[in-house]
Amino acid sequence: MPATWHENATTNFAAFPNDAGTGTGEPVGRRQLKTITQPAACSSGEYSARPLQLVSRLHRQLPDSATHTVPGAGHAAKSGAPDAFAEIASCPTTQATPT
Repeated sequence: MPATWHENATTNFAAFPNDAGTGTGEPVGRRQLKTITQPAACSSGEYSARPLQLVSRLHRQLPDSATHTVPGAGHAAKSGAPDAFAEIASCPTTQATPT
């Protein structure tokens, strides 16, 4: 693991309990996904073990979404490549990766 990844993970670890507690824990099915109208970025890190395969499935269920590959990132794209992730998150349905 590159030193910067370890540093980012260590720095961001404190926020994890807050992030983990934000959902209700209930599964979201295909019918519910199709009702989400907020623009969504379905992203995967360039070095993620299961790249666009799962992301593409999610994208097909969300009406206003696009798929993205986060350059230079692994599974934890938000901490591995924060600038690239933030750029994608700021315009979720643009700059899409072909599926």
